[in-house]
Amino acid sequence: MKIRDKILIYFSTTVIALTAISLTIIYILFSEYREEEFQQKQNEKIHTTIKLIEKIKQESAKISYLIDQQNINDFYDEKLLIFDSDKNQIFASLDSLEIVEAENILKKLSPTNRWIETKEGDYDLIGIYTERNNQGYYAISKAYDAFGFNKMFFFEKCTHWDISIYFNCCYFDFQISFQ
Repeated sequence: MKIRDKILIYFSTTVIALTAISLTIIYILFSEYREEEFQQKQNEKIHTTIKLIEKIKQESAKISYLIDQQNINDFYDEKLLIFDSDKNQIFASLDSLEIVEAENILKKLSPTNRWIETKEGDYDLIGIYTERNNQGYYAISKAYDAFGFNKMFFFEKCTHWDISIYFNCCYFDFQISFQ
């Protein structure tokens, strides 16, 4: 094998390896960012709902339904539970989705442990303790990030196409160089 061919092989394999490593790192970072961004959206929704519930406590049953109807399209497949400082449920969204870990998360939440995040399958699950006007609230939100997962799926497919095109180019480059 000629030195030129060896250099071509070493260069191509190095570039392929570096490209694969770079794309893997980008994918992992993007995945972490997607999860963090979605959990922050869940957190914002919890705080908004608590604020609305606090403003309209006297008609809470009727208003809770209206709040849920207003927010029903915020996330696809979501359940939101809000509890008072004694851990009595004061609000539950209308969705039929169950939160299996709700009691465990509620037990772990406290004024010193204000944030818990976990997963239930593909669902992001967060529990928070927050205070508003000297009143403590516990909230648990479980939701599916359809938009974020669609972005991840698209990014994954683009990455696969990039790598396959690159491998094909290297293959044809080898074929041409060895003739």
